Amino acid sequence: MAIIRTLSEWQRRASDYPAVEPTKSVLMAAADFFDVKEAHNNHMRDEDGELRKVDKQAAMQEWQQLHDSFADNGLNVEVLPAIGGMHDLVFTANPSFIVPHYRHAWRASMAHLSRRAEVEVHQQFFAGQGFEIKGLSTANIKFEGHGDGLWHPQRLLLHAAVGQRSDLRGWQEIDDAYPELDILLYELRHEDFYHLDTALACLDEQTALFIGDAFDDDGLELINAAFPKALALNDFEAYQFAGNAFCADGRNVFIEQGCDALYEKLTARGFEVHPVATQQFRLSGGSVFCLKQAY
Repeated sequence: MAIIRTLSEWQRRASDYPAVEPTKSVLMAAADFFDVKEAHNNHMRDEDGELRKVDKQAAMQEWQQLHDSFADNGLNVEVLPAIGGMHDLVFTANPSFIVPHYRHAWRASMAHLSRRAEVEVHQQFFAGQGFEIKGLSTANIKFEGHGDGLWHPQRLLLHAAVGQRSDLRGWQEIDDAYPELDILLYELRHEDFYHLDTALACLDEQTALFIGDAFDDDGLELINAAFPKALALNDFEAYQFAGNAFCADGRNVFIEQGCDALYEKLTARGFEVHPVATQQFRLSGGSVFCLKQAY
């Protein structure tokens, strides 16, 4: 229907949109070749400007913990095999954009050359799952899948962002493809939170975690209107990547460990919190949400 940038343009609310089934499957990618080989964001360099050093064994253990936590809590987990040279393949949220309601899988258009081969891997997987594969009109549009596009929990409503990794033109083409869809559009304004999924975590129909400094005033108004029970993250929680949490069913929240005060708030609201360690992946600028593609 529309791309909406300000609260004054949004005459509906989330509960007005058609209900959709929650996703029950996630796609991960084995972490055998995960490493930091080039800096795509500020998190990938240390204080001296050097690339972060990944502890490969610790990364494998963290990945397995996350995999098992998903599976133990009722999610179907599919795993792409690791591919040599694809150091970022583990971050499966980015190379495709999934419209589960219609079983469409859109090819992403990655900003960095080293990640573009991942798109073909995703295309093959989702074609094999019976999804219809779609693509943008030109490869010149930056469009990084669910890094910058988040579905509102259980509603046919999309939260999308423009900034370092995704261009407006991509969301315009998504809007054109689905006339019944509204897109709440945010402009990311903090260089450390380069994807929407690092700054906004949608938990249930009324609750989200968000980083205030990542959005302008229009964006904050939209978030608080869309999620009346939204929780702002403090600096510690933000840099622990709590804004990269994942909740598929409106109850079970998978989130980086160490944010005890936040966990207490979520538990008081009826969520079941599952802390996991993603320290090695945070060296590359990603955490729980980045490490899976929900479909």
